[in-house]
Amino acid sequence: MSHSFVFDNKDNPVLRFIAQELHTSLNTTTSTNATTDSDPSATLHAYEFRLESFLTRPRTCTTLFPPRVQKSRYSQILVQERLVLLSAGPSSSKDTEANVDKEENMATNQVLVAGLEVLEYTLMPLTPSSPTARCKGSRAREEKIIYIAKVDTSGFWPLPGLETQTLRGKSPAQALVKGYLRSIRVNSSHDHGFSSPSFVDTSTTSTSVVEDTSNSNDTTNSAAAAAGKMSALSIASTTNPTTSTIKQDRPRKTSLYIFARAQPQYLFANSAKNPQKRVLDDRGLVRWWKNTVASVYTESMDTAATTTLEQEAEGDRKKTQVKGWWHIPGIETERQAHNVIRSTSSTITSSTKAFEWTYGYPDKDSTELANALIPQFPDDPKSRMMQSPSCQGGFVNIRTFWELAAIGEESGAGKITGFFRVVEEAEDEDSEEEGEEVKGAVQEKAVTGMTAG
Repeated sequence: MSHSFVFDNKDNPVLRFIAQELHTSLNTTTSTNATTDSDPSATLHAYEFRLESFLTRPRTCTTLFPPRVQKSRYSQILVQERLVLLSAGPSSSKDTEANVDKEENMATNQVLVAGLEVLEYTLMPLTPSSPTARCKGSRAREEKIIYIAKVDTSGFWPLPGLETQTLRGKSPAQALVKGYLRSIRVNSSHDHGFSSPSFVDTSTTSTSVVEDTSNSNDTTNSAAAAAGKMSALSIASTTNPTTSTIKQDRPRKTSLYIFARAQPQYLFANSAKNPQKRVLDDRGLVRWWKNTVASVYTESMDTAATTTLEQEAEGDRKKTQVKGWWHIPGIETERQAHNVIRSTSSTITSSTKAFEWTYGYPDKDSTELANALIPQFPDDPKSRMMQSPSCQGGFVNIRTFWELAAIGEESGAGKITGFFRVVEEAEDEDSEEEGEEVKGAVQEKAVTGMTAG
């Protein structure tokens, strides 16, 4: 048995992580369907999955913050739009004589299953964040802002012939999101592909990556083992001689923004008319996003309930702090919010054991204006609220802004919407140097004591 993943660019790290997540998600047997005749890979072997990523050229963004804010904080802000599409269809025959026929069959038999649209911002601060770095004249490290704009399904999953029972709880849309989030966690710079002398759009040339599972019927392998196999297959490709990968510095801070609002369709036109499409209600969608994001950020955390983790990045160990906020406008307390989205106590515990969500909005005690704290994304309710007459273009404090949002058109009148923000930030050089000084002082004191004794 074999099934295959098709990439538009096998060197694309985002697609590699998504493929790993899809492979693990679709082939791992859960306890609820672990029977001798419900092997997921047995039902999937006749299908081929195609991943495509479209990334725009970087362009200058002048609307993320008001001009006065951008000019005082950043030398430049760039934005790129990314669209990731997953399609599936019958697997191409290995015995096909004509490659042309194979490509034609691959294209015509594929059906779109899920999609993800993201805005990726790169911010270049005018000055470093730490006083030590400023005194040394060091270059300020860039920051990243990731806005997940849209996630959608077409309703054509599971495919005809696939056993619904064995695929229960296996969501391609969730795999897209989790794979993408893992990619920005492991390397927030995404190792952008550059072609000398300037950036080029992602190639749409497709390459098939086939995994042979004929000698392996063990569907209870760990996620790491399954992901490792797919990763090895993905990386084993010849590098395009005209394209080279330039490793950028890891950003000092990466901020993730998500807005959860239930809609019949986002990316796929007329998919709302598909009777097979399952759309979560507003409560279910907020709960889905909260648990999905937490599952990714919990994986890399220590199980000892801490929000500080040690990372190996470029050979240097750096401490990174991760903080997460979630907020439902109009709901004051976390207990009320959990009741509204109908979260069970077991779900709350498993989602927040190592990654601590803080209920409410960040910067609530800040004295800065709302438009200086909240990024304004296109087609985002916060941006529309900011420009409303009641909000005066964002010239209100942060508390007033969220009070107005609770009674606004998009989040008021009984609507349940969720706002999520996760910040992963490297520790400042000052803190690192201070720690080294304390450590050195302790060692010196210990040596002195030993000598005196």
